[in-house]
Amino acid sequence: MYALAAYLLFMAAALLPFWLASYKKSTLLADSEYRDPGSNHINALRGLAALLVALHHSVFAYNYYHQGSWSLSEGNHFFSAENDYPLILLASFGYVPVMLFFMITGYLFGNHGIKNNGINIPLFYYKRFARIVPQYLFVLVAVLFVSFAMGLKPSTTLAEILRFIVSWLTFGFVEPVSFTPVYRGSLIVAGVIWTLAYEWMFYLAFPAIIAFICLFRNKVACLAVAIITIAAVCKLGVINEKNATLALCFGFGILAALLHEYYPALKKVLVNKLFVLFAIASVVIMVWGLKYKAYSIYSAPMLFPLFISVASGASLLGLLKFMPLRLAGTASYSIYLLHGVVYACIFTWTHLSFIPGVIISLLITASVSMLTYRWVERPFIKQSKKLVYVFTPANAKE
Repeated sequence: MYALAAYLLFMAAALLPFWLASYKKSTLLADSEYRDPGSNHINALRGLAALLVALHHSVFAYNYYHQGSWSLSEGNHFFSAENDYPLILLASFGYVPVMLFFMITGYLFGNHGIKNNGINIPLFYYKRFARIVPQYLFVLVAVLFVSFAMGLKPSTTLAEILRFIVSWLTFGFVEPVSFTPVYRGSLIVAGVIWTLAYEWMFYLAFPAIIAFICLFRNKVACLAVAIITIAAVCKLGVINEKNATLALCFGFGILAALLHEYYPALKKVLVNKLFVLFAIASVVIMVWGLKYKAYSIYSAPMLFPLFISVASGASLLGLLKFMPLRLAGTASYSIYLLHGVVYACIFTWTHLSFIPGVIISLLITASVSMLTYRWVERPFIKQSKKLVYVFTPANAKE
């Protein structure tokens, strides 16, 4: 009960700023409204996923800055040692949302590529750059300031500063260098940037993936064979299970887009309450069965029913109709990148215990994420949309 009460308290703290913002007309509120219920619910799911990642990292961050270990259990005295279920649940708050993020990416890009029978490659990469890089650079500057405040290594030179910046600009392909003598570089952002490396790999591969799929008349069968092949190759030991799992997540996202495009009548089945309950049960079984194993090739197919149900318009028994979750979804990238920096500040610069520290951290993260979305992310997103409109063939004649 203690763990459940703590989870609910933390989630309430994270949603409070978005709940207050939902009562005021703003660009965040306007950008969080879509005509299609599926898009609205995907956005809310993305917000829920980002908040769960932040919640997941709360114990890790507290243990790291107080005990020196990035772990759930070492030095942890918040959960009963006899009952490990709260720790299993908290562990799942990390990998399940990440898998959902990758499915969302596969679905959105797959949907666009299928409807247009391919993509405009220069515009695709321009939009990805405009969407990912500005906020990332903002967080990099924040990391620099936090590192200076924590105290630099005694012999820090200009060359080391440049090495630090270059390592961070690889977007997770190289382990980021730390300025501080005590803390590991990537953990200042709760280690989340490794996922950006996988995102960029998918971006690089996506034009070829969609071109390949479009060669086949039965695109669904083509992708189904590709998914089975990835799982089989993993079982043979050719690729490791984590890489295979994340590739499957992207693949299942594209599969959802294909099913919607070619079998639209399925949506009625996928939003049915019985199917939604089945999808929720599948996730519960996955979490309990895998326990602390973060990425398994069995997890992607077990998560897929929940994802495609949401993408079809299911609200998960009304949960995804909650407006603060939609707002959190719009600001989810900022939440994802910023929460680790906020934890670092709160747990190193204050003497707050675990629960007050996490509550304050989540309140700050949610509030700042709305500001950075408005002033950092949104201007570049808006500019990229203008460029896409200008260079869309249908508008080029105007």
